[in-house]
Amino acid sequence: MKSEKYKHHTGLMRAHRVTGDDIKYEKMEIDSQDLTLYDEIDFILKEAQEKAELQLLKERPDIFTSVKYQRLIDKYVAQGKIDRARELAEEEPAARAEALKQMEIRNLLQMKK
Repeated sequence: MKSEKYKHHTGLMRAHRVTGDDIKYEKMEIDSQDLTLYDEIDFILKEAQEKAELQLLKERPDIFTSVKYQRLIDKYVAQGKIDRARELAEEEPAARAEALKQMEIRNLLQMKK
């Protein structure tokens, strides 16, 4: 953490916690999660996750396909669309196999002769 501003903020929060002041308040709470530092960290993590997902899509589309199907299945179950979730669960192995096949074809085409 190189930013002096963030070092100062986290230092103040540490001092607040060390003195036990956070225990003194009955109904009020000072939440360190509200610091702008956490927004910055969240942004960095979100960016890193997006890069990792793109890399996964590029290198292992079969795994990416499985993750995508699982997220859709979870979404449909949460919405109460069990029949649609079952359909996706049945389609997933074929979709994963197709993604794997496409990856192998692409790898073969990129091989140096």
